Amino acid sequence: MMIPKSVKCQSNLTESEIRAYFSLKPLDEDFSDHDKRFSKILNEYLETRSFKDSNARNCYKKQLKRMNKEGKTNTPKFSAFNMWRLKEIEKNISRQKTYLLQREGKVMPKRPEPVENNNQLVNENNKLKLEIEKLKKQLIDKDNQIDFLMTENTKMKHMPREVEEPKPKHIQIHEIKEYLIVETSEEEESDEEEEEEEIYVDVIEAVEDLVNNVINLREALDDSDEEEDESEDESEEEEETPKEKVSKQEAIEIFQQICIDKIPQYHEQYMKLKQGKNDKETCKIKNDIFERYDDEVIQPNVEKLDDVYDLPHEEYTQVQEKPYEKIKDMILYFSG
Repeated sequence: MMIPKSVKCQSNLTESEIRAYFSLKPLDEDFSDHDKRFSKILNEYLETRSFKDSNARNCYKKQLKRMNKEGKTNTPKFSAFNMWRLKEIEKNISRQKTYLLQREGKVMPKRPEPVENNNQLVNENNKLKLEIEKLKKQLIDKDNQIDFLMTENTKMKHMPREVEEPKPKHIQIHEIKEYLIVETSEEEESDEEEEEEEIYVDVIEAVEDLVNNVINLREALDDSDEEEDESEDESEEEEETPKEKVSKQEAIEIFQQICIDKIPQYHEQYMKLKQGKNDKETCKIKNDIFERYDDEVIQPNVEKLDDVYDLPHEEYTQVQEKPYEKIKDMILYFSG
């Protein structure tokens, strides 16, 4: 299968060729050819992002290359790049299909706009007007009926009414006696029931309080024993293996110090390599030393730091500035 060197201004590419161009791994090609093409794809992606300077841009590109090489494709940084890559694949496939349809004359014609029949619209409009007039008349009739009913209702309210006086009820003496006897007996029974209920409730509450006190006492004794055991265990662990937590800022300072401690050996290599070389060759050696220091010292250590603290993009590049400045100062101003 032929792998194109570019997808721009190409009108005869197949879907498989487009996918091969954006592949993450080498296909039927040399590794050097794939590396050049992948670097070109990364440059297109980095054009969609903003960076503080070219150094930060190059660091970001090297990190994506390293992640692809080591298979760390589940990180947020690489996932963002991969989403852009998949969108580019679909965009180019869609563009290619549109081109093929146009070339073969299979583009769907535009639907003709419907022709309006003016006479039909006028008739329908007249019908609607008539229906509206009928509805208006019906509403007026309903309003008149409602007004009539309201006036009749108010007349009925103001008419005088005959009030019937309640007839006196005659109660005999024996009915009053029976009522008093029944009422007093019911009151006595209710008083006895309330006393029994109060006694029963008081006993239940006293038992529950006693049980709760025993349970609370046992729990307090158990908690005190557990706290003593835990304090003894903690003291033993602290005596055996004391542990200290490292903050994010302390970890950054440790990372920078590790990188700075490696500078003298790269400076020594530079001093040996530049002997007997002209300015152009010395400049090339200097750039090679900077690049080796970045690949061998800074990038591996900053990735370890990023794995633990998940540094934001700005902070990821900012923590690398101090070691870069130190090695530049060492080689530029202390090399004789």
